[in-house]
Amino acid sequence: MSHAPDAERVERVAAALLDPVLEPIVDMVATVAADGAGYDVRAVDGRVSFRPAGGGGDGFVETLVEGRNPLGDTATDRFVPLADERANPWPTRTSQSYPHAHVSIA
Repeated sequence: MSHAPDAERVERVAAALLDPVLEPIVDMVATVAADGAGYDVRAVDGRVSFRPAGGGGDGFVETLVEGRNPLGDTATDRFVPLADERANPWPTRTSQSYPHAHVSIA
């Protein structure tokens, strides 16, 4: 019995989660790329695909960006100091940053 995800099912679920009606509560959907060699991250307004850089390094290479890159803002100091964080208790996906997102997803 195979445990590989059914690509068609993954696409249906991702499309459902990225319905504009859910935009206020779904930041992004991350999946393993169809070829298994990388990752796809989609949001209602954009997409990025990335894979390990290879060569023994620990970086990543973005191979496709369409629209707004959901992982494009990796600032580690968003909503710093604490007063800024408290002033923004529910940041939107476009005002949020995702530091170390590539590593976390991989």
